[in-house]
Amino acid sequence: MDYSMRSKERSIRRKKQVHTQRIIICAAIAVLIILFSIIFGSRFAYADETESGMVSQKYFKSITIESGDTLESIASAYISSEYKNTSQYINEVKKMNRMLDDEIKTGDSLIIPYYGYTMTVAAK
Repeated sequence: MDYSMRSKERSIRRKKQVHTQRIIICAAIAVLIILFSIIFGSRFAYADETESGMVSQKYFKSITIESGDTLESIASAYISSEYKNTSQYINEVKKMNRMLDDEIKTGDSLIIPYYGYTMTVAAK
């Protein structure tokens, strides 16, 4: 073999080595990202967790307006401590239902938010 042929083979071998090293580095970085996501992601999953291990979760339900219902009466039935006041809750209901004013009619449906609490499982 002459010198130029050996030089070409070495160049090809070196390119393969560099390519393999790049693949290994990318795979290692991907594994590290996944591990950090698993480890640290679970730490921040429950921002609303209380000291008792209860987690506050927001839910939504559809209700049918009955005779005599007002936004205030609905708010007083479903509001919880996550809201500063009744006005904040009513404004959220109006925004969710694309309401321009406080008028509701018997038989109409509204989507309303409410909170429920679930127990968290302690990490070991």
